[in-house]
Amino acid sequence: MSAKTPEPVADLLYGMPEIAAFLGLKTPQARHLADKGTIPTFKVGKLTCARRTSLTKWLADLEASARRDR
Repeated sequence: MSAKTPEPVADLLYGMPEIAAFLGLKTPQARHLADKGTIPTFKVGKLTCARRTSLTKWLADLEASARRDR
C-alpha cells in the first residue's frame, strides 16, 4: 500500500466496549441490546463480537423502517 492509502478498518469488533463505542452507546446499553437479540452479535468463546458491516446494515434498516412508518 502506498503512504496515501489508508489501512482498511477491520470489520470485526471484539467485545462489548468496542461494539458500544461503534454504536455511540455505553457498554451496559449495548450489552442490553445484545442480550435481547436487538443488535446482530455472536459469541467467540465467551467474548461477544459483531461485524461493523452487520451493525451498519442494522442501523440502515432501522432508518429505512422509520421512514416508511411516517
